[in-house]
Amino acid sequence: MWDTPVPVQQLVLAPAERADVLVDFRKFPGARLMMKNHNPKKPVSTPAPSLEQVMQIRVGTMISQPGPHAIPAILPGRKADLPHPVRTRYITLNEIDVDEPTWFLNLNGVHFDEGPVTERPQVGTVEDWVYVNLTADTHPMHTHLVTFQVVGRTPFDAKAYEEANEGPHGVPGGIDPTPFATGAVSAEALSITMPADPSLPEPVHEQECFLIGAVHAGDPEEGMPVLQPLRELAKPLADISQPMPFAFVQSAFDGFFPRGQLHAYWKSAYLAELTDDVIEIVARRSAQRPTGLTFVDVYPMGGAVNRIGSDETAFGERSAPWMVSVNGNWTEGADDEANVAWVREVWSELDKLGIGSTYLNFTGAEDATSPSIHHAFGRNLERLAEIKAVYDPDNLFRRNNNITPASR
Repeated sequence: MWDTPVPVQQLVLAPAERADVLVDFRKFPGARLMMKNHNPKKPVSTPAPSLEQVMQIRVGTMISQPGPHAIPAILPGRKADLPHPVRTRYITLNEIDVDEPTWFLNLNGVHFDEGPVTERPQVGTVEDWVYVNLTADTHPMHTHLVTFQVVGRTPFDAKAYEEANEGPHGVPGGIDPTPFATGAVSAEALSITMPADPSLPEPVHEQECFLIGAVHAGDPEEGMPVLQPLRELAKPLADISQPMPFAFVQSAFDGFFPRGQLHAYWKSAYLAELTDDVIEIVARRSAQRPTGLTFVDVYPMGGAVNRIGSDETAFGERSAPWMVSVNGNWTEGADDEANVAWVREVWSELDKLGIGSTYLNFTGAEDATSPSIHHAFGRNLERLAEIKAVYDPDNLFRRNNNITPASR
């Protein structure tokens, strides 16, 4: 139910699933085109016959009525105007095998026509329902008698979710699948005054903006639908979402940080939860930024980061689902003291709500508020010091956050 079109070369549709497709046939006058089904049959309780050829389309050579010359950028009347949800429910879809050539689909481990009613939303309220599909198939979810809006879809590790849910088919009520996301998307959100850099879209030059950046690492045809909900959070001043090489992604925001022109001081804190208190600090302090290029950045972590043990790599902190950084950037040396003090002040507010760890690259210069290097590396620091003693016993590489070689 998106309000903007998404270009695709093919669609995967489950039984009873619907998609609105706009096709430009201008390059095929007089042609006969065949819509085909390329997916194999799925095991269902009443097996359907194979259907390779779905529809033949005969394209005319004469235009009986003028139409649009391009697919519209906006699809009118698609987005429901719903207020903020008052509750979030997690509903698991489970596939139960039986000793027959069929299987059953259950919701929260209960067959839909056997169990009692468990979900009772109040009339006149808005809720956020998260369907957690633990099956190997796509399956339409039919919602009747209410206004609803599909807001997103996220791949996740179903096996890890099931293990955390203490059973092969989940438990009533389910749990939040966000920590089990497969990590194909990384994102951040921040407020900043956009510089008038030629590499950035002109409508955002010198504008105070709320910026959401996200990267899907994988097939663009899979990534565009996954990122689509972010494009619809509000009407954007500019939208540069498109398939692009990762090297271009890495350099896309070079205009924010002109080489040799900025003084910078950045600090960070890991958080166990993005609470209302944290959000209030981020919003309030973002409105009080001392310079246009200073920003408070929120990073969702989780996913693949959390699924690797903290002692399996040098990167020590893997438990936190969130990281917030306070990034001070300014141009005049005379403003050093004031900007550094502002960053430290904001960081102190956030660190009180954090887990006591920091991101190694954003620790700030040594001062009374700086967490020790141990807070970044954790238990890995001792092992890293031993490795440093083997490969750099004289501590030649000692700039920034230095690891002192272990004594021998």
